[in-house]
This record gives sequence, structure tokens and C-alpha cells, in this order.
Amino acid sequence: MTTLLEAPALLEATALLEATDLVRSHREGETVTTVLDGVSLTVNRGEFVAVMGPSGSGKSTLLHCVSGVDQPTSGTVRLAGVDLDGLDDDGRTRLRGERLGFVFQDPHLLEALTVLDNILLPSALQADGGGDQLRTRALELMEVTGLAGLAERGVNEISGGQKQRASLCRALLGHPDLLFGDEPTAALNSAASAEVVELLQHFNAEGMTMVVVTHDARVAARATRVLFLADGRVVDEHRLDHGTDAAAREQQVRLAMAALGV
Repeated sequence: MTTLLEAPALLEATALLEATDLVRSHREGETVTTVLDGVSLTVNRGEFVAVMGPSGSGKSTLLHCVSGVDQPTSGTVRLAGVDLDGLDDDGRTRLRGERLGFVFQDPHLLEALTVLDNILLPSALQADGGGDQLRTRALELMEVTGLAGLAERGVNEISGGQKQRASLCRALLGHPDLLFGDEPTAALNSAASAEVVELLQHFNAEGMTMVVVTHDARVAARATRVLFLADGRVVDEHRLDHGTDAAAREQQVRLAMAALGV
């Protein structure tokens, strides 16, 4: 039986994201600041990669460059079989809308819309809309994420954790090839954070490929691999053994964080 998130593209055992020698620099007058300094990263289909590091290490900049939100100063990014350097702004926007999902620290929900309409909003802005099929999928995702019965609620009538789960539903609505997360649990209390962590692992287990920037060892402990950045460079990498329990993996991540001063 096909699971909720299965799609043919997700079942291919090939590299989904290949970033090579990424450099991102900013110039202000005579001063050049290098945020990324030769970062390379490969993510295979079905992987869950967590990116960690101290503030200012280049984590979010890396996420922006590999997702096409920003362009590196040099280096190459190949995403879902497409060379991002060969796309113009409109092409990168279409790629993000059609092939990628995003979850941020702020869920970015519109107060004027219901929870369901917020989930459906990005697809409603596209020409084809999707109609009943997308509405059905949205309701299925709400069921899986514990939001059943909240479709017609207003945004101000639900909790912070429920808002973040709604943003996760929105990100997954169009069967993206890759889900990007930028500190998705940072604004949540411990209970709501734990719920989001469990959902990330659930969707990854169903085949969703993920790259998530986080300071949260609980999030990173659910990843296949943890990449550590410092001063714009990859300084360490840990593959996590999912034959061990989550607490043991979390301890491994915390020890690595302490060693790197994260």
C-alpha cells in the first residue's frame, strides 16, 4: 500500500542535492565578509541531514544557497536534477514552489484565513490550484499531524505548536522532493517542540528527504547525519546509528556540540 507521502521520485536511491565548494561573501566598501568558505554537501534521497553550529557559522546562509533562495558567490548547486546556476530568478522561484517545502521558526500563517486555507494558500496561488485533490491531501496531513477538527479554526484560536504543525502540513502539501527547515522548533516550548520532532522523524521514515538547520539536539538526534559548521566551514560530521535509542543519539549530538562549543 502506498503511504501518505510516497511519490515515485522519493523512491529513487540517488543524490537529490549536490553542493560543491560553496562560497558566499558580502562586500561593504573595502570590507569583504565570507559567510560560507568552500562548503560541499551531498544529500541522498530519504536522508535527514541536520545542520548545527554556533550563531554566525553560516547555517542559514547554507540553507538559503542550496534551496535557491540566495545565490552563492561561487560554487555549484544541483538540486533535484537541476543546476541552479542555469536558472534565472523566475526559474528558481518555480523550482522552490514545485519541488521544495519550507518550514521556518515563524510559521508565517495569515490571521485572516482559517487553518485549512493557510495550508492550501501556496497551491491556491498557483495557476492549476489543485482543487479537491489538494484539499483532501491537506485534511489527511492534518489528521496525521494531530490537527483534525481544526480546519475551520482561526489562526488565533490555536496554539503555537499547532501553528507550526500547520506550517509543516503546508510545506508537505505538494509532495516536495526535499523539505528544508530553518530552526523549526526554536520558538516552541518543550512539549510542542517534542511533537514537531516526532513528526519530522515520522515523515522522514515515510521517505521524505530533509535538511534542517537547528540548535536543538533533540531534532538532530532524529537525523541520519549531523553536519557541524563553524566560521563558514564544515568542521565535523556525525552519522547517527538508528539502531540505538533516541536518548543515546541525543547524547552523542550533545557531546559533539560541547566539543565544538556550540
